[in-house]
Amino acid sequence: MLRKNKTDKKIELEKELLGYCLSDPQFIDVVIPKISEVDKTNKELLYFLNSIEYDNYIDFDLLIESLKSKNIDIRPYIEFHTTDKRLVEYKLREYYDIVLSIKIEKLFTNILLKSKDRVEGLDLITEARDALNVFEETTEIFRNDRSFYEDYDNLVNRIEIERENKTSNGLFSSIFPSFNEATQGLKPGNLLTIAGAYKQGKSNFGIQLMLDFALYSGINVGIFSLEMSKDEVDKKILGSKAGVESYKLRNPQKLDDEDIKRLRTSKNIFKKGQIYVYQKSISSEAEIKAKAKQWKRDFKIGVILVDYIGLITPSIKSTKIESRERELAYISKYLKNMAQELEIPVISLAQLNRDGLKNPSSANLAESIAIARDSDFIFTIYKPVDAGIKKIKFVKYEIEMQDNYFVVTLTNSRHTKSNVSFLLSMDNHGEFREIDTTYGEV
Repeated sequence: MLRKNKTDKKIELEKELLGYCLSDPQFIDVVIPKISEVDKTNKELLYFLNSIEYDNYIDFDLLIESLKSKNIDIRPYIEFHTTDKRLVEYKLREYYDIVLSIKIEKLFTNILLKSKDRVEGLDLITEARDALNVFEETTEIFRNDRSFYEDYDNLVNRIEIERENKTSNGLFSSIFPSFNEATQGLKPGNLLTIAGAYKQGKSNFGIQLMLDFALYSGINVGIFSLEMSKDEVDKKILGSKAGVESYKLRNPQKLDDEDIKRLRTSKNIFKKGQIYVYQKSISSEAEIKAKAKQWKRDFKIGVILVDYIGLITPSIKSTKIESRERELAYISKYLKNMAQELEIPVISLAQLNRDGLKNPSSANLAESIAIARDSDFIFTIYKPVDAGIKKIKFVKYEIEMQDNYFVVTLTNSRHTKSNVSFLLSMDNHGEFREIDTTYGEV
């Protein structure tokens, strides 16, 4: 009975809030973004209000005529009328409390049902915590805004903290000097995208950057891999720094005694900055943000890698997202917002289409060019030999390409000069090093 009362109250509040929007269209932009789930009886009106431009319907009569032309029944909503902004804000909070209560009830009901058949108690706790973190994120839209004056002291305090923080000037690579020159350091809130065609080194390059920040700069890092399992990522990391070929780690019977010795004696390499690899398969951007927020809080994570954006499935369902291109546009914007909110750089990997092998540029980003719009930096990476390219000119010297050479180019940048390229070579155990092409000698 309690659940029925909650649901009925939620439906009634939806009608009331939508009625306020009809009585005074100024409330459309205030109310509609905060109503994410509606009962089917209110859904048609909500979708209409969600699709219109408020300025076009500032006239009440024009709004009503448009609704009538679409055969949307407005009679259930006419009785609700107000011009009081504070009342609308109060009703929105009341609505959100009920929605949250229903979701939490469902969550714990499901966990209780799972607990009857499962013995992994810690996993159940982790799942519950992650789900609650996702709910917590949605409360951000109800947070009261502060003026610049009200936030002045907090701003100056943050600047003083950054002054004492050795990483406040940005994250710099210890092994890729051209990366530093291209970016002038990754700043908190930056979204950096590494794009490449299939099997062109983007995952390796992304992981090498994360290892660089962790092992040389002492920054704790977090890795989300939607393409590889945690075990695969762990072995890729282990092999690159211990000097053991990845194919041997995939087939341990091929390891010799010297390989085992390297694996046994390489532990201290990983002591300086801690590396966290998410161990569960991820499907949504909300899961990534919930875990990233927890990592930032518990482990002081300083940078995050997402491999790769094309495998993320949006957690929201909206009539506005009717194509994969728009889904990717939504996700790239979400990752940018996440970087800004958590105040850390986020590195995202993206796929180039088939043309990206011979023309590795942001114009050939698979599925959505919006990734280029939201990224502070876009690097492309490709293997020239696979594209049939034998020589490439760097500065004034031509370099003959080899099978283990990769070219990285900063194709788009909001903050620095674009179209800067540098050359990497990959050794047998998957580790990159930058090649100095200054004098044309390799």
